[in-house]
Amino acid sequence: MLYPVIRMNDEKAILKFIRTSVYSPTTAKHYTWSLKRLARYLAHHRFHFEDLTGEMFLGFLDEQNWGLAMRAQAHTGARAFVKALFGSDHPFMELRVRTPKPRPQRTLTQDEITKLLAGQDLDTPKGMRDRALISLLIDTGLRAAEVCSLELGHLDVEKCFLQVKIKGGRWGGAVFSNDTAENLLDWLALRSEYALPTIKTVFVGIGGLTPGKQFTVSGLRSVWRRMSKKLGVKHFSTHAFRRSFATLTTQRGAPTRTVQIAGRWKDIRQVERYTQELPQTAILPYLGNMEADTDQTVLN
Repeated sequence: MLYPVIRMNDEKAILKFIRTSVYSPTTAKHYTWSLKRLARYLAHHRFHFEDLTGEMFLGFLDEQNWGLAMRAQAHTGARAFVKALFGSDHPFMELRVRTPKPRPQRTLTQDEITKLLAGQDLDTPKGMRDRALISLLIDTGLRAAEVCSLELGHLDVEKCFLQVKIKGGRWGGAVFSNDTAENLLDWLALRSEYALPTIKTVFVGIGGLTPGKQFTVSGLRSVWRRMSKKLGVKHFSTHAFRRSFATLTTQRGAPTRTVQIAGRWKDIRQVERYTQELPQTAILPYLGNMEADTDQTVLN
């Protein structure tokens, strides 16, 4: 379906909404795209956003060749936009759109993490950098954008602590192990030879398209792709380390609330979603013959 050109006022309102919000670049891009498409749909039917109803929006969705996830994302963006413009009492706010149940996603096992760490060539600067990067990700569960933007001034290797801007534009902290601290020190001892003088981030490109510059999310994807192929580890993303952080710390006995705080999640239910791949065998250390405990209780 071809819609007319978006109204100037609608486009300005959408761009202002996105500009004044704290969405990630990816979310902002998706919301802008779906809101502009919705604006054209409304203009085609001679309506404005203030006229939007749930029935209209469902009609809009029915004309798009979208799956459940994209439909739900468009609905979330439209709700936030309408609420920002007209308040939470607007009739459109009553609409609910079914969201897909999250599928189990890629989580790295301990064996795979060990293989990735052991597979780095420590006689090369890339190997030193990548070992520090992997070690930090598995200890902290940092997102791709967060680890790419981590600056030297916000990293305290001696105290095993860092601060970084997290999802939503807030600042969050993370702690890491002594082993990771040692890996970071090894990389930092070489970093100045490869980083451009004006670059403040901990991790920088070595070779490739952006040598000496801040690591990018796409650069990380390239690193993981090459590493996966070279070491024979099934394809993974930076976010797989975040799921592994949640899963492995939970498996080792960390309380869910502790994992939530350490991983900078707002809601404890997010931790439960990220630990979907926790194996049933994780309960084994907590099982055993309880007769001894029962007998002791009787004796006491």
